[in-house]
Amino acid sequence: MERQAMANEGDWLDAQLRANRPAPIADDGFAARVMAALPAATRALPAWRRPALVVLWALAAIGLALSLPDATLDVARQGYRLFTAIPVSVPQLAVAMVAAAVIMWTIAGYTLRRELVPAR
Repeated sequence: MERQAMANEGDWLDAQLRANRPAPIADDGFAARVMAALPAATRALPAWRRPALVVLWALAAIGLALSLPDATLDVARQGYRLFTAIPVSVPQLAVAMVAAAVIMWTIAGYTLRRELVPAR
């Protein structure tokens, strides 16, 4: 919270919103009663669930590919034809790889920011 408060010190929009904040609406304890009536928080899902789902979907995809061998081969051949029909030079490939790396690092940096992680 301290880091977030430091980040908001120079934020003029945040200062304006705080200065013009409307008074809270009197609800005679309605919000507290609603919050008390909500069911207790459920336990987190087991840690094994996500890897199990990944394995099950992978097995389903493999099973589908094995059950339709002609369709799988046709898709692979058409994909190969598509990628071999487009002439690509080494500099174009390098630019594409650098662009992909920049995009991936930007997304990773954005999602791993400390401001997005809730305080415990």
